[in-house]
Amino acid sequence: MSLNNALRIIKPILNRCGVCSKPKDKHDEETDHKYVRDGSLPKWHGWQAFRRGVATNLHDLSVDDKTIQAVLRHGDVAVTQRCYIKSLPKQTVAAMGALNEKAEILFAECALEDVGEATLGVSK
Repeated sequence: MSLNNALRIIKPILNRCGVCSKPKDKHDEETDHKYVRDGSLPKWHGWQAFRRGVATNLHDLSVDDKTIQAVLRHGDVAVTQRCYIKSLPKQTVAAMGALNEKAEILFAECALEDVGEATLGVSK
C-alpha cells in the first residue's frame, strides 16, 4: 500500500468541517459558511505517531513484542518496547473506540461520495 494513498484517505477523514462535516478539500465558495475544523476529531501528527499507535494497539491486543518488532521492521526488540509500546489507561482505550466508530462512519461517507463522483464521471 502506498503511504501517499493512505494519507489521501486519512487526512480528509480527520479534517472535516464542524458545521457541515464536509472534508476541507470539498469545502468551497458555494458553502454558506466558512470552514471550521471539527475539534472533536484528532489532528494528524505524522507517520511516527501512527506507528507508535499501531505498536501500542497491537500490544494491547496481546500480540507479542517480537511480532510487533517485525511489523515495524525494527532490528532490536528493545527499541520497539522502549519507544513504541505505550501503556493505555481504560479511558484512553474507550476514547479510541469511540473515535474508531466515528472514523468508520466518515470513511463510509467518503466512499459513497467517491462512488457518486465516479458514476457521474467527475474526476478529482
